[in-house]
Amino acid sequence: MIVNPWQDCNKNFDIKLEELSRFLKCDISIQQILPLVKSINSIDCKIDEYDMTILQTLGDVDTDQAFCKLLGIQKWQNNMNKLEELLKKSIKVRVSNIPNSCSSCLYNNSGCIHARIGVLYSGGVDCSILAALLDRCTDRESPIDLINVAFDKSSDYNVPDRITGLEGLNELRLVCPDREWNFLSINVPQEELNSKRSASIADLIYPLTSILDDSLGCALWFAARGKQDDVTSSCRVLLVGMGADELFGGYTRHRAAFARGSWSGLNNVLNEDWQNLSHRNLGRDDRVVSDHGRQLRTPYLDEEVVNFVRGLKPWEKTFPSKTVPQGFGEKLLLRCLAYKLGLKKVARFKKRALQFGSRIANKNEKAHEMSKRLVTKI
Repeated sequence: MIVNPWQDCNKNFDIKLEELSRFLKCDISIQQILPLVKSINSIDCKIDEYDMTILQTLGDVDTDQAFCKLLGIQKWQNNMNKLEELLKKSIKVRVSNIPNSCSSCLYNNSGCIHARIGVLYSGGVDCSILAALLDRCTDRESPIDLINVAFDKSSDYNVPDRITGLEGLNELRLVCPDREWNFLSINVPQEELNSKRSASIADLIYPLTSILDDSLGCALWFAARGKQDDVTSSCRVLLVGMGADELFGGYTRHRAAFARGSWSGLNNVLNEDWQNLSHRNLGRDDRVVSDHGRQLRTPYLDEEVVNFVRGLKPWEKTFPSKTVPQGFGEKLLLRCLAYKLGLKKVARFKKRALQFGSRIANKNEKAHEMSKRLVTKI
């Protein structure tokens, strides 16, 4: 196969080409390198004094005061309102064509009273905003499933994501009291994890083989199955917060990039993470969710949402600085929106990756290394 790629601007370019060759089972040769055009990546990363003063003073007050301060600044208000508008529009588009009944009620003429939409729910800021806005986009008579997955070698499954999930549920019930929220506690014993990984999940994750792919793919597969003891979610569509960390700067490496290279260094890492998103995540996640006959929907990856957020300066959406607490500065614009929506406790939850919050991952393993559990199966 002959390809004509754009000029290499990503350090993982060669790896991507090798994986494409392996997946297609053919040799790939480069005929011509195409020059890159100036894009949204080309952002002036020199912050002006006014914006810097605002951010620097956030560490001098508690988080409630800091949120109130930002909500009182016109530019932040405008960005929050625009983001809310675009996310609501994105969610509406992604749930507007769902059939009026779940799969169990297809031939029930009396109407369906079951949930047709689910949210992969850890209680974090990304998924809680989706749930709160989803409440405003769908009829109040329809229940919504909040799917929370936990893995534990013990038997109590009281993992971090279960704790924050229940706390987030309580806040959602206060903010959206007319909605029936079904919180599904998906508990996965080690024996079942090993069995299902070997039987089918490894094939769905392929050609990806890293420990990170193993953890995330398995976690999402069990979440999408939606089985809680004798109850299984009836949802036909599963909303996930995928893309929020890449867009708004929510990862630990974004804090490290800011410490090393200030706004320019942070912007470079944000661009790199965005370029890697489709390659690393989207295909894998779509396959594992579709295996259960459900459709994966990603409101944060809507084209209008993406263009708006990526068009913002880094300091207009995140402030991963050591001068403010973790769980506040990262994804700052998104946290402000959560606070504005009434999710004041959720707005302060620290970022916790699915693989660690659900306790599927072993912290002694390195995420980028090859998973023997997947390779043995393949």
